[in-house]
Amino acid sequence: MRSKRTLGLVSIVLAAVVSVAAFADGIGADRGGKRGNEGAEAFPSITINKFIVMPMASSHSDWVQAIKAARKSIHMEMFHITEKEVMNALIARAHDNIDLRVIVDHQATGGYKAALDSLTSAGVQVRTASAAFSITHSKAMVVDNQEAWITSINMTNTGTGSRDFGITTPDTGIINEMDSVFEADWKNAENNGDVTPPVSNPNLAWAPVNAVQQLTKLINAANQSLDVEVENLGLDDVINALNAAVVRGVAVRLIMPECTGNNANNYAAMAKTKGVQLHVEHDGKSLDQPYLHAKMIVADGKINYIGSINYSYNSMIKSRELGVIFTDSGIGGKLSDEFKIDWSRSTAIQPGDQPNCGKTNGGDGSAFITPVPFAI
Repeated sequence: MRSKRTLGLVSIVLAAVVSVAAFADGIGADRGGKRGNEGAEAFPSITINKFIVMPMASSHSDWVQAIKAARKSIHMEMFHITEKEVMNALIARAHDNIDLRVIVDHQATGGYKAALDSLTSAGVQVRTASAAFSITHSKAMVVDNQEAWITSINMTNTGTGSRDFGITTPDTGIINEMDSVFEADWKNAENNGDVTPPVSNPNLAWAPVNAVQQLTKLINAANQSLDVEVENLGLDDVINALNAAVVRGVAVRLIMPECTGNNANNYAAMAKTKGVQLHVEHDGKSLDQPYLHAKMIVADGKINYIGSINYSYNSMIKSRELGVIFTDSGIGGKLSDEFKIDWSRSTAIQPGDQPNCGKTNGGDGSAFITPVPFAI
C-alpha cells in the first residue's frame, strides 16, 4: 500500500504535467492562430439563398430579376453602373411606389457620368458617394429589407468576361447592419461625411472600419489550407498573415490577374510572400478565360470570404467596401471547385517574377482594368 507521502508526490507530478500540457497548448494556439473550430465560431454559418458565379452568358440576369421583383425597396451601393439591362431595370422601377435609392462612386466621369445622368433624368434616386472615402467600391444591395446581396460584381459591361463571386442571404442581422450603413452613406453623400454607424455583425467586414481585423482573423483561423483570389494585393498585414499561415503548416495558394493597371504594387506585394504558391491568371475577357476580378478566400474548405474588398491599403483603409465571411462547407466546396478551375488555367510564378503582359490569351485585359487611383 502506497504511503500518503508517495500519493502526494504523484498528485503534484500529475498536476504539473497537466499544467505544462495546457501551457504548451496555449502557446501552440497563439503561434498558429485560431484553430478551425474556433474560426468557425468566429464566423457563424448563415442561410444562403443564392451563390453567384461569374462570368455568365446571361450577364447580370440575377440582379435584373431581383430589381424587377422588388415589392417595397431597393437599396443599392455600387461602384459604377453602366450595364444597360441593369440600368433599364432600375429605370423601369423609378416611378413605382417603392423606396428605390442608389449610391455610386463620387468619381463619375466619362461613360460613368453619362450612365449616371441617364438614371437621374429617368427619375431614379441616385447620389454620388462622399468624397471622404477614396472610393465607394461596394457591390451590394438590399431588396425589400428581406434579402442582402454581397458580391464583387460590378454593374458594368463585365458580366460575360469577369471572374467574380457573390451570395444573397435573408439573414436579418446582416440586412439590418447593411441598411444602417446605407442610410449613413446616403447622408454622407449629401455632406461629404465619413460617418459609419456602429458595426458588430460577426459575418461582415467593412472598410474602412474593420476589414483588416476581419480578414486577418479569417487567415489566422486556417489550419490546413487557404485558397485565395484577389485583384489587388499590397497591405502588409495581409501578406504577413499569409506568410505566418505557411509557417504553421497551412498550404496557401494565391491567384492574381497577370496584368492590371496596378501591376507595380501587385508584383511588389507578391515578392514579399514566403512559401505562398503563386499563380497569375491570363488576361482574358471571355467566359472561358475571364479577367480575374474576384476577391475570395476559402479556409480549410469551409470558412469563406466573398466581397468587394481587395487586400490593399486603399481598399481596406481608405475606401467604403463590404465583404461577408461565413462558415459553410457546401459553399466552401463550390468555391474550391471554382478555384481549381482558375488554378488550372493560370500560370505559376515565383516571388520577384515580373509580368508578361500583352502576350497571353485575350490581349491585355484593359476592358476590365480598374484605373490605378481607384484600385490600389
